Amino acid sequence: MSNKETVKPTVYIFMNDSIKKSIREEMINPSNGLNTRIIFRNHYTGSVLFETKNKLILPGSGLIAHKIFDIVGDPEDEITPTYDSKISNFINAGDNQPSSINYNTRATKNNHKVLLFCLGTDGCGSEASQVFSVNYKKWCDPSNLVPFKYGDISDDIVDPTSDKYVDRSIYFGKTVGNNKYYFYFKRFDNFTQNYGVTFKQVFENGTNISSAVYDNTSPEEIYTYIELNMKITDTDCIDYINEVSSNAKINTLQLCSAYPVYGQDTTSDKPDTTNYIYFKDIRPITKLNFSNEVLTGTKAIDITYQIYF
Repeated sequence: MSNKETVKPTVYIFMNDSIKKSIREEMINPSNGLNTRIIFRNHYTGSVLFETKNKLILPGSGLIAHKIFDIVGDPEDEITPTYDSKISNFINAGDNQPSSINYNTRATKNNHKVLLFCLGTDGCGSEASQVFSVNYKKWCDPSNLVPFKYGDISDDIVDPTSDKYVDRSIYFGKTVGNNKYYFYFKRFDNFTQNYGVTFKQVFENGTNISSAVYDNTSPEEIYTYIELNMKITDTDCIDYINEVSSNAKINTLQLCSAYPVYGQDTTSDKPDTTNYIYFKDIRPITKLNFSNEVLTGTKAIDITYQIYF
């Protein structure tokens, strides 16, 4: 018996190797880390398109471990790559975080938060039934991301009356290339209210717990979860899909962590010295693969995202 085998719990002594392997995998399976409930709805009718769950992936495990335990180091010690380091021509607006700016988050360089989401096309095959299992060790490769906003670099994305206007408080991850601009990331709905996150600890019937919870004799279970809401509007992604992609679909969604900075965008061919909020160190935390969802320019999707603890 190897040294590794000698430190196994004695409960395994009378088990065959396949049973031992099964129990170990169940105990350490990263996909068992967070339970989720995710609901996609038609924005205009309110009808449920589908309900599903996501998976925690590698950078998400690292982030949670740093948040819960007193680990030496900070999120900068995370060695998994960031999207801002891997997407070509990602705008670098410096590393300033003046305290006078309202970032609608308490995230800092040494305290990353889950603030954004992104969409991609690596979650399903050509047929709707060919949904791929999420690989804990993989992210949505940058080449498979679908930008929310896309257009010619000469477009007027600053004027709110322009049909190419981009709300820089909502859309992030700007890159430029081949005289085009791309915005790959989006903030959650209602991010100006409690940063877009609702925290709940409730009984099964929806009643909030109180400080007397330990004296409560109700047989009902208690749930602790956070709820996020996000939206894919009927104008999101469609310009990119119409011009670049032959398949007007998305099939993967990732929640992403980051921290904000404040600086200038110097990529426009129009003079613009306005400072904007940017996000840095963007990493995927969870990944959800689903059946191909076709975007037509007339479809809008509301997403309710519940994460249970």
